[in-house]
Amino acid sequence: MCIFILVTLPAGADIAMLEPIFHSHQGYLGPATNAHLQRQLPANERLFHTTTGHCDCDSGLRDTRPHRAISEEMQKKRNQFRRKGWSKSKIARALAESERAMIRANETHRETNIHDIERWYGLLTDALNSAATSHIGILLHMYETSTDVEEFTILRTETLQLSHIPADQLGPFTEDVLYIITP
Repeated sequence: MCIFILVTLPAGADIAMLEPIFHSHQGYLGPATNAHLQRQLPANERLFHTTTGHCDCDSGLRDTRPHRAISEEMQKKRNQFRRKGWSKSKIARALAESERAMIRANETHRETNIHDIERWYGLLTDALNSAATSHIGILLHMYETSTDVEEFTILRTETLQLSHIPADQLGPFTEDVLYIITP
């Protein structure tokens, strides 16, 4: 299982102009052929791969905050502590410490990967300041199979204005949410 970042672009975007911008920021822009995802996009949007390496698991754009799997793990811990006869207050303290550790891990991930956040910010800035596109969509997903065949539902779409986001505050982006970035 790996995270991959895909982008969407309007059908009228100048791909020939955008490709060198992506490359200058150590990125890639190649067509994605996931028909299931394409059907979820507006008719005038196209889907593209951005990954030049193996995956995007180390991306600073990734939201590493606790999700359902961690919540389930916390519930298991709670039940384990109860079976051990721990008091409610002792369980609460142990779970709170676990949550603080997860928050610290997320902050460490973002600090460690600030260069990736800045790279993406520069890429988005340069692409949106060019005449090549009016917006760029960003979509992250934890794939279990090929990016071109795995089916999943885009949960929602959010629009963000890049000019209102400080360079070091880009993201984190939630998986399966399409973020439309405008200048």
